[in-house]
Amino acid sequence: MEISREIYWNVGHGGATLVSNCPFCLTLFEDGVIKGAGVEDMLRPKDIAEVLVERL
Repeated sequence: MEISREIYWNVGHGGATLVSNCPFCLTLFEDGVIKGAGVEDMLRPKDIAEVLVERL
């Protein structure tokens, strides 16, 4: 599965956050991709607004 390979690549290269500006996509990331790939302890999905608030 192409998405899982990209998720594993991200985790393997130190990526800890998966950012989305789409609520639907964020749900898909959380429920399907991250849990399906078994990396929920290593990769956190966040909405772009959350990232912006953290940086202010």
